[in-house]
Amino acid sequence: MRLTRYEASQGPLQVRVLDERERKGYRLTHLTYQAGPSRVVAALLAEPQPHKARRNAILYVDEGGKDEAAALGGDVEQLAQLGHTVLAVDPSGIGDTAPRWSDDSDSWFGQEKVTWLALMIGKPLVGLRMDDILRGVDLLGEKGLLDGGECLGFGKGFAAVALLHAAAIDQRIAGIVIEDGLLSYASIARTPIHRQIFDTIIPGVLAIYDLPDLVASLAPRPVQLVNMRSPLGNNVLLREVQSEYRYAQAGYAALGTASRLRLGLRREGESIEAAYPALR
Repeated sequence: MRLTRYEASQGPLQVRVLDERERKGYRLTHLTYQAGPSRVVAALLAEPQPHKARRNAILYVDEGGKDEAAALGGDVEQLAQLGHTVLAVDPSGIGDTAPRWSDDSDSWFGQEKVTWLALMIGKPLVGLRMDDILRGVDLLGEKGLLDGGECLGFGKGFAAVALLHAAAIDQRIAGIVIEDGLLSYASIARTPIHRQIFDTIIPGVLAIYDLPDLVASLAPRPVQLVNMRSPLGNNVLLREVQSEYRYAQAGYAALGTASRLRLGLRREGESIEAAYPALR
């Protein structure tokens, strides 16, 4: 927490419901909640219809924003139709909480302007997003939607870096899936050209830890890393992912839980149900 400058926000969530609508098999609610001072997080809550068998709640973060994730036929809908309650959030700098700039540089370089603004107040963007995410877990708890006080985390894209950090400090996140995530901080150091990595940066991080270390710290909680990407945004060969996460695999094996750390691939167009049997 020293490097991320994470501070847990206190006080009421001040949840505000903006819209509710029924979809096939679930209800979708647009809402906002209060994170830190002057930080309002936009979110979508997908709740299966009462007659469906309820499964774990899932805190969902997508670098493309909650609206993209909750499109018809998208991952949020598929998860809700499988019986999961899903809270898809837009942490600082993503989706509805992203500033509207006059140019299109974000498509290549990510939210570098937001990153610098965060650093100007003495906090890496990852630390702010950790708070946004964990306040989302607070919201699920306040609504009585946590199963035994726990939920799962599902992160897509480089925004999953903040989710991984949040899981490392909060046991309420009982397991995570990361899809299209950043391979590691070391991979940034090894690569001369980067794309969209600004909002993942934590000054001085490699002197202390890397993302595989955070994964190892989650053992024996289940973790799936799928379609990991390089700092250029390209998919990394599975054997390279296995090499990068050898230490984490050894940690899980030492606890007798090697099967709970899975490194794999999801084919284009493959459904949630087919790609993640454990979520069925």
